[in-house]
Parts: sequence; structure tokens; C-alpha cells
Amino acid sequence: LKIRIDESRELDLVLDTGALTAVDRKIASAIGLEEGAALPSITKSGKASLSRRPAAFRFGGLEVKDFIPVIADLPEKDEGDPDLDGFIGADLLRFFCITLDYDAGEIVFTATPPEPRAPFHRLPMRKQIPLGFPLVDGLVNGEKKITMMIDTGSPFSIVCPLTLIENEKAFSRVPLVKSIGTFMTWPGTTATHNYRVRAETIRIGDLIIPGLTLDFAELPGPFSLSLLGYGFLKHFVTIMDFPRGELIW
Repeated sequence: LKIRIDESRELDLVLDTGALTAVDRKIASAIGLEEGAALPSITKSGKASLSRRPAAFRFGGLEVKDFIPVIADLPEKDEGDPDLDGFIGADLLRFFCITLDYDAGEIVFTATPPEPRAPFHRLPMRKQIPLGFPLVDGLVNGEKKITMMIDTGSPFSIVCPLTLIENEKAFSRVPLVKSIGTFMTWPGTTATHNYRVRAETIRIGDLIIPGLTLDFAELPGPFSLSLLGYGFLKHFVTIMDFPRGELIW
């Protein structure tokens, strides 16, 4: 998203429901945001803080005033990746109903949810306390309950904590593939392998999906939940109604 913070130039911020709203430390310094109270961080430097003063976030004709973002050293970009100035996270999104339409390349912010087009699936969406990340419950192979955080910042379909795969009978009937080395990692993690399994079924609300691939990885401390990411969401128009706690696909 193109965002202006106070009177800054347009910044490129990723809409990430699995993150807090954060600005890269160099950008924050350039636009006059000073660092205040220190926060724990999973970034490489381990440094993060709240902005000492509130700021106004302006995007798409909207304005959120008096908002205090996080200031942090964001992950270094690989060659060819677009510039990343920060994240728009769940703490700011909680004021809106968000519609994600990946086919149209469109994100719509509204006060109330639009009328969904049939067929659609409607289910409760909880908010993790105290950070407000959006959560939904799922059922793997008809017996294993998992709580998933909707994470638009994750490129994968469903990533479960590595510890979940150990001694779980729900996965004993299906072939389990262990990686040589890791193909997905998060800052601050040390695991040397991942697992992949094709579930018989995944049920989320009244939506039942056969044969979906689950990946298992060591996730950083704040994210001990499973992650429901872009690889899954891209197949739907997703409506996340933060104020009313509802999800529509």
C-alpha cells in the first residue's frame, strides 16, 4: 500500500495481518519519528520501540490519526525484492472491515462488510489478545483442532508449528515428508528441517477442503499458532470484519 505518515513522501507498506504496524528505523528517523519505549523484537538486531509521539497515517482517502507505530530494523531485502518501508498491521486494521481481492489487485477499507456474492462461507473471527491478530479455528483430518492466524504476510498456504507434528495421531495415516535442510525459516529460529504432509481434509467453519498441503516449521515465540497465508487466501475474496469479529470467504 502507498501510505503517507504525517507529511512524509509516499511509503511502501505491506498489509500484514500477522504483524504490528511498523516503520523501518531509517525511514522513521527521516520523517521525524523518535524512538520511545523499548519492545521485544524478532528482527535480526533485536531492537524495536514504540514511537515517542503519535502520527497520522493517510492512505486511499482515509486517515487514522493519533496512531503510535513500532519503529524497528526490518528484515534485509534480497536482491530484486521491492523496497519495504514498513507494515500496516492488525493494530491499525482493527478499525476497519477489510476486503482482499487478489484477482482484482484491490484492498477495500469499509466501515461495514459488503454484501457477499454467493456462494460464500461466513464464520467467527477472534482477535488474539492483546495484539489483535485475526484468528480462526480449523479441524485437520476430522480430529486435530488447530488455531490459525490469518497472516497476509506469509506466502504459504498453512504453516503449523514444528512441535505439532510430533506424536500426533492425526498425521499418522498420511505420508510425512521431512526436508533436507530448511525451505522456510523465521527470524530467531534455529530448526534445521521442515515437514510437509498432505492432509486428508481441512475444515474451517463449513468449508471443507480435501488434499491440502500443510507445512511445519519452527515459528518465532509470538507466533506459536498456525499461519493461514497467501497460498490459501489467493483462492478467495476475503472479507475480514475486525470490528464485528467475522470472516467471509
